Amino acid sequence: MASVPRILIVDDDATAIQVLYGALEGLGEFHFATSGEQALTLLAQHAVDLVLLDIRMPGMDGFMTCRALRRDYPDLPVIFMTAAGDFAMEIQALEVGGNDFVSKPFNHAVVRARVTLHLRLQAQNAERRRAEQEIQTLNVELEHRVAARTAELAALTESLRRANNALQQSEERYKYAMAAASDGIWDWNIQTGKAYINPAYSRMLGFAPGELGDDAQGHWTDLLHPDERESVIAQARQRLEEVGTYEMEFRLRCKDGSYKWILSRGMVVTRTGDGYPLRAVGTHVDLTARKQHELQLREAKELAESASRAKSAFLAN
Repeated sequence: MASVPRILIVDDDATAIQVLYGALEGLGEFHFATSGEQALTLLAQHAVDLVLLDIRMPGMDGFMTCRALRRDYPDLPVIFMTAAGDFAMEIQALEVGGNDFVSKPFNHAVVRARVTLHLRLQAQNAERRRAEQEIQTLNVELEHRVAARTAELAALTESLRRANNALQQSEERYKYAMAAASDGIWDWNIQTGKAYINPAYSRMLGFAPGELGDDAQGHWTDLLHPDERESVIAQARQRLEEVGTYEMEFRLRCKDGSYKWILSRGMVVTRTGDGYPLRAVGTHVDLTARKQHELQLREAKELAESASRAKSAFLAN
């Protein structure tokens, strides 16, 4: 929707056009057509945000015009102009795709209020569509990123398996890889509770490398959101024991007290003789930006739904 709304008035009566313009002056940029054919031609040349359409016109009347424009402009708000008390016309106007109607002779306050409402709804719908597109783009980018990180983790695990007979050298190369990664990487000794995290893990939460210590409780358990701590720990342990891998989303507390949404993936790389996990490795990806966009989208949808309910209540009165 343009920053200045564009309104098309379609009526074969020049006096009616003049009256409407006087009632709506200041609400936007105005275009005028005196027939349905002229209106369709103008719409093909200029984008508009709302149409005020007279029903009774020679040749192509308002109903025919509405059916024609709905094929190419399904989301364009159309407000019909009807004779006062002509309920059959009002019903037909809604059936052919009209969004609302105003009665002649015009009440300036009512006309202005209804046009203002539909312009506001149109702007909210445009913002919702923009937000949905932005979320979709962000999700695609995130999926690519997660897939890339998953491939990196699989390659790293395979490298550790092949280098099992030279464990010291393998561990050294592994630590170098974790130090260079952009996402958080962790290596957890489940039996002792000790864990290694790369510098990116700490920086993601606002801590300096080494500030979180070398135990899983200090840099994971204690940082989990209180509402999620017990369930996240229980689910992680259960999945590592039973499946050998997990993928979870949860919130971790940053140094400044705020929380970030994290996508955590982990897998068991060493087990005891009876199958109990001894060691697991994994990654952390910051999901906070995506979560914020999802929240904005929900708020935009709620705003649009609230406006729609307000319109319904207005029309019911």
